[in-house]
Amino acid sequence: MRINSVHAKCHDPGSRTPRPLKPPEPGVFGLFPGYELNGMGFAVYRGRALAATMESMVSPRLLIVTDLDGTLLDHDNYSFTAAQGALARIRACGIPLLLNTSKTHAELLALRGALGHSGPFLVENGSALYVPVDCLTTVPADASRVGTCWRYEFGVSYDAILAVLAPLRQRFRFEGFADWDAREIARVTGLSQQAAVLAKAREYSEPLHWLDGMDARQAFEQELSEAGLRTTRGGRFLHVLGNTDKSAGLHLFRQWYSADCGETPRLIALGDGANDVEMLQAADIAVLVRSRAGVPRIDHVDRVITTDTAGPAGWATAVEELLNESGFPDSADIRM
Repeated sequence: MRINSVHAKCHDPGSRTPRPLKPPEPGVFGLFPGYELNGMGFAVYRGRALAATMESMVSPRLLIVTDLDGTLLDHDNYSFTAAQGALARIRACGIPLLLNTSKTHAELLALRGALGHSGPFLVENGSALYVPVDCLTTVPADASRVGTCWRYEFGVSYDAILAVLAPLRQRFRFEGFADWDAREIARVTGLSQQAAVLAKAREYSEPLHWLDGMDARQAFEQELSEAGLRTTRGGRFLHVLGNTDKSAGLHLFRQWYSADCGETPRLIALGDGANDVEMLQAADIAVLVRSRAGVPRIDHVDRVITTDTAGPAGWATAVEELLNESGFPDSADIRM
């Protein structure tokens, strides 16, 4: 059984013909919802005066993409308290922040509210890209509307993945989310049971607890490859997914963003694990957030930074320093 994947298309700009959307209403600031300019030329975010429109004044523009678990979120308790100041500064400066995670769409809908995030996001290790409908003025013709977002899918369906895995259980030892109820997922991950329900709502990938040896894993991965699937290693699980990765939707969104703003933004990517490598290698500046498991090797990137501290504290320090270098105002200078 082989599953066809669209990954081969995802780096081919010619395969997508953009179609115009309804132009933004007068007064909309930048590309992201919630911003407009007041009469004094200051950015207003949901009615509150913030900073002058620094994103359009600083050249080149910035685009920030980040992993979540172990990077922006603490590995153990999923807190982002240490990063709140840096997140507020990113919003105030109007810099697009793209979340790129192994989490599900259902998890992101809940988490984005807590983060104050209204921009684009990628789910299940690059399996689908979601872009708010008022975020850009064009989308590719093959994107579909899901709620308030345009969606472009790179992965394959969860049911198709489980169908491939079913006969492999006779020869390899593993357990996955399909085998566990929410209570067990909560126990293994440290999530609340409510959050575990959202984590179980898989659409494009199956996280596995691998119970076999390395030789068996190599044979297992070869079987998956022949079926059009692949694996990637996250902070806790071996994820089985379609032939895609965290760079696929990132390349596509960067293309859309460049077309809208008329220049290619400088890309900063932050991650901590093996499943972040392709995303980090697509960046102009790659930030390796320190992890207890060690940081992956990154090649072919102009600049690589490794943080001194782990999780959201390391994330925030790196972001603040890069914004300072780029000439963005610090939090104390933002006019409220």
